[in-house]
Amino acid sequence: MLQSDVALLNEKVNAMSGDSDGDGVADLYDVDNKTPKGVAVAGNGVALDSDLDGIPNYRDGDVFTPKGIKVDETGMPIDSDMDGVPNHLDKENNTPLGALVNFKGQTIAISGRLNSSTALLPSIYFKFNSATLSTSSYESLTAVARYLKENPKITMVIRGYSDPMGSESYNKALALRRSKAVKKALNEVFNVKGNRLQTVAIGENDKLSDNYKINRRVDFKVK
Repeated sequence: MLQSDVALLNEKVNAMSGDSDGDGVADLYDVDNKTPKGVAVAGNGVALDSDLDGIPNYRDGDVFTPKGIKVDETGMPIDSDMDGVPNHLDKENNTPLGALVNFKGQTIAISGRLNSSTALLPSIYFKFNSATLSTSSYESLTAVARYLKENPKITMVIRGYSDPMGSESYNKALALRRSKAVKKALNEVFNVKGNRLQTVAIGENDKLSDNYKINRRVDFKVK
């Protein structure tokens, strides 16, 4: 056997057994020999891309993007008007920057504005033994959502209260349900991120008045 043939054979053997990037796929079969260390790959050595959006999982901000949705360089669905609602879910793709929108990306119109430095956030009131938001509550929640939109770095504590009817433990649980109902509405209706909202139950303590109705409420505290 010629020396050149031996060298070629050795090269092929090395290619079959070598794994330059240590991804578990031999170089001979590895389409991408420069996969970063620890990155999961397919059988051909290419980094996994679960949603097939062209961005490998290890660089993908959303590995479950629906099929056919356009994404940016981080794998996140495109959001042209930057309102927090991606284009494929946005019913209003030209919302003015900073506008308050709902979960469909549609502008929420309110009368007046809250001054960020002196805002007095409204309380949300509930019927007896209820944690269900009334239709009128959403006008107050719009003002709260506007305040959060204008102050993107703040977080807020949603504090639930109850009247003294019933046991203290029951009232505490009812108060927590109320605060969670408000958080859910701010998140799902007004598109406020859940990680900016903390729920707590005060229960029947710290009453504002002897009027039971006034104590069936949720109020807000900026952290």
